[in-house]
Amino acid sequence: MRFGPPFSLLLFHSRSGARIALRRLSVPLAVIGGLGQFLDEALWPRVAHLAFGPRQNFASWSFLLLILILAAKDAAPKLRGDTGWLRHLPASRAHHRIARTLGLAFAISPLVAALAGLAALERRGLPLLGSLATLLACTLAASALFGMVDGPRRTLGASPNRRERSAALGFGLDLESRITLRAIGPLGILQALAPAVPIFSIAGFFAANNELAPVYEIRGALLAASVAMTVALSILAERLAARRPIWGWARSLPRAASSRVRADSVGFALVALPIALATAGIASVAGVAAGSTDLDLLVEAAGAALALVPPLSACAAAAIRGNPEARIGPSGEIFWMGFLSALLTTLVPPLSLGFLAATPWLLNLAARRERAARPSRFGALRHLSDGDPFSLGSSR
Repeated sequence: MRFGPPFSLLLFHSRSGARIALRRLSVPLAVIGGLGQFLDEALWPRVAHLAFGPRQNFASWSFLLLILILAAKDAAPKLRGDTGWLRHLPASRAHHRIARTLGLAFAISPLVAALAGLAALERRGLPLLGSLATLLACTLAASALFGMVDGPRRTLGASPNRRERSAALGFGLDLESRITLRAIGPLGILQALAPAVPIFSIAGFFAANNELAPVYEIRGALLAASVAMTVALSILAERLAARRPIWGWARSLPRAASSRVRADSVGFALVALPIALATAGIASVAGVAAGSTDLDLLVEAAGAALALVPPLSACAAAAIRGNPEARIGPSGEIFWMGFLSALLTTLVPPLSLGFLAATPWLLNLAARRERAARPSRFGALRHLSDGDPFSLGSSR
């Protein structure tokens, strides 16, 4: 029986995903399962109770989703499938994306089967069906996160329609801001926000398994949000420093260094702001779970998280303009500033106002670094051809 190109493409990626699953995940899971039989007979029932027990909440599902995302990320490079002869098939881009997503779902199927087995050990009837349906949704979400992303396409030029669409999607931003957004990319924003899931999950597990006073529950949510913002900004700064370093052409424009620094700070703040806003909801849930509805504590935690957004964003803007040969890099500067502010703010939330007051000094530091930097500098330690306008390998 002959099938059309879309179905043949689905079949090809499904078989490729099955081969990847047999090669990469089946053997490790079998070894782990075999060793578990020698350690303790009640090991897997305890793991099933921990993952799918009565106390299962959003934090536990977030942790399981993170495991599936890491497995899909490991299998994605082996299943790109959007280069070479596959591009010449009479199939649309949507068909390619759906086929890659299905192939990644097959690639992580052994892990999904193991999690489904753990759910069957703990639950029965309708709760089991609900857990399996949620697990299937998490599997498709983790697969789509990498399956829906197209690879780089080498083109000789953009068509007029494509240029018009790109201009329409610029949201009225200037050219330099568009270059910055393109250097970061949607995948970079997702990579920066992804660590917030395990950080909040760990905080949720800690709060659920310990008897704490309401004030400490809410302070724990504030600490998790501060650490998540620090990690997100450090990842984003490393990506932006490599893909869009200080550019001589941009410095030749009639625009002050302080305005370029403020533009980068606003971009960093837009990424950190959702994490800070999520602190209010998470602190509310933690306070209600601990038996407290004190509005002052919730407002204090949310206000402290929001007050840390401007100084951390200004610190990130200054860090990407630091010494390119420094061993710690931009992430190192953000880490020590972010973790110090997170610890002090968790202990004494009003100290966040002191860090907020330091924002103008950090912006001035970033502007001074911008003026003192040499546009032609070359940092061999963190050089990336994608961010080098003089590199032939970056013309893609």
